[in-house]
Amino acid sequence: MTDMASSARQAAPEPDQAVPVPGPASWLGDGRNLGDQPTVPGVTSRPDVNPHFWYDVPRVPRVASAIEAALARLDPPDAKAFSANLATFNLSLRPVDAVIAPIRRRYPGAPVAYTEPVPRYLLQAAGLTVVTPPGFAAAIENGNDPNPGDTALMFRLITSRGA
Repeated sequence: MTDMASSARQAAPEPDQAVPVPGPASWLGDGRNLGDQPTVPGVTSRPDVNPHFWYDVPRVPRVASAIEAALARLDPPDAKAFSANLATFNLSLRPVDAVIAPIRRRYPGAPVAYTEPVPRYLLQAAGLTVVTPPGFAAAIENGNDPNPGDTALMFRLITSRGA
């Protein structure tokens, strides 16, 4: 396989000929609004996109597969290497699945709380129920102080072991 940097230089089109690459929304395929359809080489981003969709463990292989397919189209000589790397990556997810499955079996629907929604997808995959006040998590995520009502509710959840 050629080194990745030289492959990217050789395969990347001129900016005015950018090749469409499936974006996260099409990779996930369920209609969630996770972003624009980026192009190569200029990738777009939006402030409302959740950058933590990699925690959506059941969908990660689909995203990785879409990335592999896009890279193979851009660099056909290295398509076999991309495919092999995808297989290695998918195997690397087995330990994560091995941790999530027993949590899902042992604690179905157990209430959990977080300060930010970073692990939301992972907690859903584990079958847990997030009870964090939405305003509390949104405020923290946006770098603001939660309002007193949400703070009091979060405090009660923790001190009463409701989460």
